[in-house]
Amino acid sequence: TSPLSLPPSSSPSPLSLSPSLKSFKAQSSNSDPLSKKSASYASPQEVCKFITELGISRVALTPENIETILNTLVYDGKAESSVVMGGGGGREVAATTVFRLSRPLVSDTGLSRIPCGVCPISALC
Repeated sequence: TSPLSLPPSSSPSPLSLSPSLKSFKAQSSNSDPLSKKSASYASPQEVCKFITELGISRVALTPENIETILNTLVYDGKAESSVVMGGGGGREVAATTVFRLSRPLVSDTGLSRIPCGVCPISALC
């Protein structure tokens, strides 16, 4: 199975690659919290393979395109990234950037989503 394939009860969403089977298995396992978090990361190659297998995109996307999209999600605060060092055989060790969905600690209220809700001079309007 694909590391990003979804559980049978949920339908795939092109905007949210989680809950993935990989993340689902990580959260439901009885391992330590660090292992759960590490298991929920996916590389751009895995995400590209997932999108290609599902046929979500009508345009052929490369892992570099996917990495650009995932970096945009990181900048928007929707995802987080981490660099994983590969176990190369020589002096050079390959570094791979992996990504996971970032869940907020507290949900935002409707008022904080509109400009007036966060404007410091809204009382003067």
